Amino acid sequence: MRRTLLLLLLIGLAPVARAECPRVQTEIERLREQFDRQRDELRACEVDQVAGLLEQAGLQLREAERLAQGDDCRRAGTHLLAGKSLLEKARDLCRDRRRLPEQAQIFLTRTDEELARLREMAGSATPECRRMLRLAFDQQEKAWRQFRADKLRLAIGLSAGARRTADSARRCARGGPDAAEMIQRELADTDRLLARLPERLGPDAPPEARGFARRAEELQARARRRAEGSGDARAVLVSRHARLLAWRALAIDDRLEPEGIGRMITATRDLLQPAREAAAGGGDAALRRMVEETDRRLDTAETALAAGDPRRALVEARAAAGLALEAVGRAGPGFDDEP
Repeated sequence: MRRTLLLLLLIGLAPVARAECPRVQTEIERLREQFDRQRDELRACEVDQVAGLLEQAGLQLREAERLAQGDDCRRAGTHLLAGKSLLEKARDLCRDRRRLPEQAQIFLTRTDEELARLREMAGSATPECRRMLRLAFDQQEKAWRQFRADKLRLAIGLSAGARRTADSARRCARGGPDAAEMIQRELADTDRLLARLPERLGPDAPPEARGFARRAEELQARARRRAEGSGDARAVLVSRHARLLAWRALAIDDRLEPEGIGRMITATRDLLQPAREAAAGGGDAALRRMVEETDRRLDTAETALAAGDPRRALVEARAAAGLALEAVGRAGPGFDDEP
């Protein structure tokens, strides 16, 4: 009896499904026209991910067309929506790429203006403050070289690093903390996060999260030994690595609130800076692509967070953190070895 009722229900729904076919077919034809018209233009926009998105969009569209021809319009509609979404994502990436040159130039020009205001302090600054200021100008010079080479995301990242270094030089000139105190401050930031980690993760944390947490503790112990031994400034990099691993542990099963996602994004940018400088100064094309992709995902994460979409922000931030850890390892393998 139950099977008979189910059969009657399906028979009753069949006309409804067929009634949807004209509308679905119209939408498929519209998407096919858009896809064929925009495909070559999108392929020419020089964004690595676009080719794959277009291929997937084409597959979804062809499957929608096949199913619609067989009057399976409900499933055809599902593939139609997937194809639309993929094509829209490809368009968004190309649109962002077209706006990027102007955005990069504005960003670098504002960094120039900020650095120009600091030039006058160089004469009266201590040697350590002057060293920081020279580093900021060097980073900005590298940023403009990458801009002229059309490596725009890398240029923005280097220029952002120049701003942070300039800010350190400004604080130094105003009697801020010396290098040893700054190292201790970085270590303390990581210590505070690690101290909260067991409670935040809880007893039922996934094995991957526990692995990240364990590795973070090991790296922070190495950072402490570096700082307490020779005062090695690489202790900061090791501690930042530990900090990012701690955030990765918290991000495994969506445990991060928007504020935590923002801090994870900041931790990723901080850790990435040495890899960014290595990519700008060397001939490692794979490293340069890795850094550019990390910056792109960080930008997307920040945009999603600002738009009130923390789920998308977390997905992008997690991907960026993984890329940053890989890039740092490629740029300077062994930085976390025992001193």
